Amino acid sequence: MQKTQCRRQKAESNGRVDKGGYEIQNSAMSKLSPLFSCMLRSGFCIALVASLGCASLRTRSAGGTGVSLAGRTSDPPVASHSIREELDLVYGHAGGEDLQLDLFAPKDAPGPFPAVVILHGGGWAKGSHEVHRPLAALLAGQGYVAVTVGYRLAPRHRFPAQIQDAKCAVRWLRAHAEPYHIDSARIAALGFSAGAHLALLLGLTEAKDGLEGEGGNAEQSSRVQAVINISGPTDLTRPDWPPATQLVIADFLGGSREQLPGTYRAASPLAYVHRGAPPVLTIHGTADSVVPYEQAQLLHAALRKARVSSRLMTLHGKDHGDNWGAKEQQRNAAAIRAFLDANLRR
Repeated sequence: MQKTQCRRQKAESNGRVDKGGYEIQNSAMSKLSPLFSCMLRSGFCIALVASLGCASLRTRSAGGTGVSLAGRTSDPPVASHSIREELDLVYGHAGGEDLQLDLFAPKDAPGPFPAVVILHGGGWAKGSHEVHRPLAALLAGQGYVAVTVGYRLAPRHRFPAQIQDAKCAVRWLRAHAEPYHIDSARIAALGFSAGAHLALLLGLTEAKDGLEGEGGNAEQSSRVQAVINISGPTDLTRPDWPPATQLVIADFLGGSREQLPGTYRAASPLAYVHRGAPPVLTIHGTADSVVPYEQAQLLHAALRKARVSSRLMTLHGKDHGDNWGAKEQQRNAAAIRAFLDANLRR
């Protein structure tokens, strides 16, 4: 989901309450290296260039394919790879549409590499996979195969089309693991707002839940091994959604909560929490006026109860991507980097 204005946001953190008003429930990592200079979230433009001391998002090498992740002079060095990029690849077919993704991968090392599936926000009705190309390129420079995934949009295509497409993209990655040097046992999903909702469904649902769809590569698994949830909805059945958000959800699902109680539950990640689910990192602001902070708390509590690894980073006084300053962005980025490395690196 998104607001109408283009604002910044990003990601990095450490493991306790600090002077900046941060709190991470559960353990965190120390000695974190810098991650991205920029993340693009939902329909917001999110830049972290200034706070990480980068003059530009992507500094091409003389050959035109390298990506520099320069940080502040005080930052420890970060391994950087030259990258290959393939844009608008068709990963499946559904609802009369070609489903497309952009792929960015290291090209100067043999791999196999862990992969990250990036899902844009926009209230399930807006947005494009193209906005996350800078983030995907930066991840590729860090040694990940990163794909930014387009999916069918509401109201023309209602739930479960969006999660079916996301699952299809994961299956496509596994089907193409060899040519792209992907370690198919190490895939994470990262999403923003509505995209975070889809990332959670990727992590928490199983084939028996009936959300696989028929986009292609049915012989492959759509499971992921880690989830990063940034300001995502987790329980659509709650009666206390802000009025504007209620309308967005109704457009996504095709009716109100009273009209479609079963659909609201089926579209709620919270309904699928189970022991054995992959670890989840959640980042959410306490003043979120689009997706209430309680959504993050409910998920975190349910995951902990099911003995699933869950970390909740609380951004005190922060809205839905709005008023996330450089300090927040920098610490969010460290938390995301540490989480990915802890769960996908060998």
